[in-house]
Amino acid sequence: MTLFEIYYHDPWRTEKTFARQHIASTKEDAKKWLLENLNDWYDNNDPEINDLVDQALNQNFRYMTVKTITVDDDGTVEWE
Repeated sequence: MTLFEIYYHDPWRTEKTFARQHIASTKEDAKKWLLENLNDWYDNNDPEINDLVDQALNQNFRYMTVKTITVDDDGTVEWE
């Protein structure tokens, strides 16, 4: 299972300013939540939104990043 953690942060992505805002269980849920809260994180200098979650995973946005948590069948957990 893969979970999508949505973080807001300062433009320099310093770890101490990261604040988790939401965890979604699917890409679709993450996209829906992000679009509902667009005014809270989208900056005029950010790129055009084409594939929102993939762009966020690649840290293309100034004030928002998505990270993944993967839970394997054996219970192993990986954070990216």
